[in-house]
Amino acid sequence: MLTVMQIFAFFFLGVTVIFMPTYLQQKDAFHMGAATAGLYAGLMVVVAGVAGTVLGGIVADSWHKRFAGAHIFICGVGFFLGAIFFALAMLSRDFMIFSLFLFLTLFCVNIYNGPAAAATQQIVSPGLRASALALSLVIAHFFGDAFAPSIVGTVTSYLDPTHGQHFFLNNAGQDLRLSLLAFCPLALLLAGLVGMWGARFSAADQKHP
Repeated sequence: MLTVMQIFAFFFLGVTVIFMPTYLQQKDAFHMGAATAGLYAGLMVVVAGVAGTVLGGIVADSWHKRFAGAHIFICGVGFFLGAIFFALAMLSRDFMIFSLFLFLTLFCVNIYNGPAAAATQQIVSPGLRASALALSLVIAHFFGDAFAPSIVGTVTSYLDPTHGQHFFLNNAGQDLRLSLLAFCPLALLLAGLVGMWGARFSAADQKHP
């Protein structure tokens, strides 16, 4: 369940890393320059990511004292909230509101970083911890973000009635918005549900690594 959760999460992360700067540059989105869009996206990822990672680790460790499945459960909660915030961000045409909800999305999504790694190591024997984490990440990346940008890019082109001219004219914001709304909130919602459901089995798995 940890691996499946991360597959859906990496789908979202792979898509947003590739397409968010492009979306920001479209004339019918926020019409940023390439350098400004890259700087904006980078700062969002770093600031929100660091904050989410640190807080996620602290809260998960604190909850773990009372609930054995806390590490994977808080991952699920973060992804579930991230799905809501991302949908609100993409539905907003106001830049400040968009920025607020995008920040909250990235904050919530990055809560998983520490707790997911800890949860993986808790359910395997000490001699397999590095191998288990490595295998889990390889599988999650392969099925999660390896093909995600191609899928979203293909759907975005299909949504363009001019068959690619919107991208050529830097006017593909609406196409990207619809495509991102179709895939990303759903991916995060599924990651959240799998994580929260998986917490039910964590206590038993930790007793028999």
